[in-house]
Amino acid sequence: MSSSPGYVRPRTPLRAVRQRLVAALQEAAGPGLTAEAAQNLLKQARAWSSAARQLDNHLAEHPDAFIAPQPDCPLALPKLLKLLTANGFGDKVVLLGCARCGRTELPLLRLAPEGRCCPRCLRRTEQRPCARCGAIGNIAARRAEGSICHKCYRREPERQLECAGCGRFRDPVYRAEDGSVLCRACYTQPLRACVHCGQLQPTRKITDKGPVCRRCYTPEPRLCGICGEMRPIQRRGDDQGNPEICQRCYRFMGDCANCGKHSHGGHYRGGPFLCTTCWPRPARLCAICGKQKKITVTWPLGEVCNSCYCARLIHPAPCAECGTTRILVCVNHFGNVCTRCGGVDLDFTCKVCGEEGPGFHDGRCERCFVAMKIDALLSDENGTPIEALRPLGEALATANPRTVKTWLTTKTASRLLADLIARHTEFTHAELDKLPQNGHTKHLRELLVTTGILPRRKEALAQLQIWTERTLPALPAHQQRLIRPYADWHVLRRARRKAARGKPYRQGADLAARQAIGCAIKFLTWLDTVGTPSRS
Repeated sequence: MSSSPGYVRPRTPLRAVRQRLVAALQEAAGPGLTAEAAQNLLKQARAWSSAARQLDNHLAEHPDAFIAPQPDCPLALPKLLKLLTANGFGDKVVLLGCARCGRTELPLLRLAPEGRCCPRCLRRTEQRPCARCGAIGNIAARRAEGSICHKCYRREPERQLECAGCGRFRDPVYRAEDGSVLCRACYTQPLRACVHCGQLQPTRKITDKGPVCRRCYTPEPRLCGICGEMRPIQRRGDDQGNPEICQRCYRFMGDCANCGKHSHGGHYRGGPFLCTTCWPRPARLCAICGKQKKITVTWPLGEVCNSCYCARLIHPAPCAECGTTRILVCVNHFGNVCTRCGGVDLDFTCKVCGEEGPGFHDGRCERCFVAMKIDALLSDENGTPIEALRPLGEALATANPRTVKTWLTTKTASRLLADLIARHTEFTHAELDKLPQNGHTKHLRELLVTTGILPRRKEALAQLQIWTERTLPALPAHQQRLIRPYADWHVLRRARRKAARGKPYRQGADLAARQAIGCAIKFLTWLDTVGTPSRS
């Protein structure tokens, strides 16, 4: 009968569909969700009548829809996920984010080609012809003649009202209880006490703890498309393939348009690239030193310049109220106090050792930060520590962390060591001899010798041999026939004999030997210049 022509499979009764949805909801949320509560959630999500079959079919195709929602899911699913989260089942489900910006707090009412998107992304990317000016742009409103763009929408006379402050007809920003309006230039945002710094400032956002000012406000972290970490986003992504960029990655490396240096920076207000030193910052009064300087951070004790900021982080001091040695960023009637005694929501506790150590950086004290950098430097690509470099790691761990931090972040010798590790090169004198023999290579060699990784050798004699082997091949053939026997059988032979007798062969002897060979080369070059042939 099922194969006869014209047979139509009967639809599943709506009652059975509802039972399956309730059972799926209880299975996803756990035993804490009753059948009656699940039914109420389905009704609130409008998945109890017309949309129930569509949701049921989607759950049949995607059994893991509550923990791995698909971008092209029915509208009832993201509503249901938010209702479950609001009712205490947020640890059982995963909210669906916008297919373009990834935000989960906005409604996902429309379905774009790449998936469900929030209204903000749709307004920013969907462009259509304007019914008034004919230009293609973002649609702001619908009128009798059709959809109009933002520019035409702002020019509508009926939108502009008389401002009670300046008397001009402008777009209203604030409406008082008596019906009068104020424009953007005349409206002053009310001042509220910030829950972090306690100062009366215009409110940037009202959080669960209370109002937060613009200086203390930190946006919610999201996934950065450059570094792959959860950080506050500085620039949003778009449909052109540009990812979201966090605040740290947004200030990338480039050539400064002011000083010309290649350094960290960014495009100031969409203009030319400026490094962090040339970045425009108005000079204001520092709350610690009392001088007019560029402000680096705003703490509860006031605005602080870069010198005082670094000094407070590097040198923790005893708190004037509790006596504990901590980073002092607050002030009260006792004097300079820590964050706990100041009652502010700032945390300088190291997430590794749990103490407020000196040189706080990136959530770690200076010693823990250096230990992390050492482990990353002396490990292979799989994160496994290299056993041959263990003595070097132990020596760096016991040294002054501030000196080691400078060596790791600014010195070329550490980068040479990282290149050797990346190339899986053995740590021998022969491998170091292949590198350019400058101060950085000398420093790295001495570091490996001091820690016992490389044996100590007569370095001045070895450097003379390396210099000879690199200098003589660059000479003309007729000069090599004279210089090489002189260098090998006279200069180097005397140097080896002196070293073999146990006498010290120091850097001065190396320079004298190089000068002797160099004078011979200059003499032969002079003979070639004046046209006198040299005889072998």
